[in-house]
Amino acid sequence: MGPRYSLNFLLTKEKEGWCARCLEYDFVTQADTLDELYREIERTVVGHFVIGQESGLAPFHGLKRAAKKYWDQFANAHTRVSPVSGYGPRLDAIELHELRFAEVT
Repeated sequence: MGPRYSLNFLLTKEKEGWCARCLEYDFVTQADTLDELYREIERTVVGHFVIGQESGLAPFHGLKRAAKKYWDQFANAHTRVSPVSGYGPRLDAIELHELRFAEVT
């Protein structure tokens, strides 16, 4: 079995909707509602695996960790959400470890 990826996302409410930032590999996805956001996270993560496979590179190749300020927001976030079992990316190599809501200031 290949490497496993445990991903954490910082969720924020923006003027235009919701935003999710992956902390281990700095990428962002957006949606109008939280339910749509979770599906966008899934779609984006799976997309990184497909692109990696098609190009012969590791998933998330070339992406760096999110900036320290996002990790700090994540650490200070009061609301934590664990993904529902059986819902989320369908790849054995991925674990959506934790989602945390942060206030945008």
